[in-house]
Amino acid sequence: MRRFISNAPVGFVPTLILLLALFLACVELIEEDGVPRPVPDRQSVQPTPISQPVDNHEESRPPGYAEAIPPEDVPPGPDPAELLSVSDIAYERENGSVSALISLDTGGINPEWGHVLEVHWSDGEITTAAPKRIVLGRDIIEIAAARDDGPDDLSVNALFFERVTFDLGVDEDATVYEDRIETEWGDFPVLEIIELDDSSGAMNYAAAGRRVIYRSVLDHHGTLINFATTAYARGGDLIPVDMQLRFSTGFTDALPDFPLPAEIGIREIAGNVLVEVE
Repeated sequence: MRRFISNAPVGFVPTLILLLALFLACVELIEEDGVPRPVPDRQSVQPTPISQPVDNHEESRPPGYAEAIPPEDVPPGPDPAELLSVSDIAYERENGSVSALISLDTGGINPEWGHVLEVHWSDGEITTAAPKRIVLGRDIIEIAAARDDGPDDLSVNALFFERVTFDLGVDEDATVYEDRIETEWGDFPVLEIIELDDSSGAMNYAAAGRRVIYRSVLDHHGTLINFATTAYARGGDLIPVDMQLRFSTGFTDALPDFPLPAEIGIREIAGNVLVEVE
């Protein structure tokens, strides 16, 4: 009987078997890592909703002129062409040139001019008077015009204003409601009321024809609250838009007691006003 005698120490074989098993396990792991593993489906994580206050206040919208009372539906007012009149023209003629200093009687309507002021001459020519040459007086406005050509008897026939803004007057018996402002020259729709922390406030409102509110006072049981139009634009048809009344302090205190009496000044915008020289 042959015996195979090994020089290996006792216990070597079990150790070798253990190392072989570990090696095979590592090979299996390496093979698994070399093969793409399917990615398990994951549900998208939805963030936990956070409760926050909701602001239901809509942004302030400009009044526009779609809500305005049409000009034909407001009480008739004066014709600015009849309120304005040329009271005097002083001519100076020298070496074929003519200068004219035109005195325009405004009738106390406190006009404000547009960008175009035309001077119509007797020979059919039209020139433009520079706004800086217009001097405002109490009831008389002096307008300087000049020509360096034309016949010796050249004179001014008329003045044409693209736009004239003038004061209609003050309605001492007006009434302010939450949805409208009633005056003798028309009712102004109230589109939005704005209350401020200092008890002041504002109203967005629409025009009555081509009329706006320019200076007023509200009577709250003897306490006077001033208000006026801060700014406005004009549409292509001269209808005022983007109008807002700003009220002084005490406005929010007065709101629960509306309607309230008021004195309201009204201003009107007129277009294409021709004033002829009589």
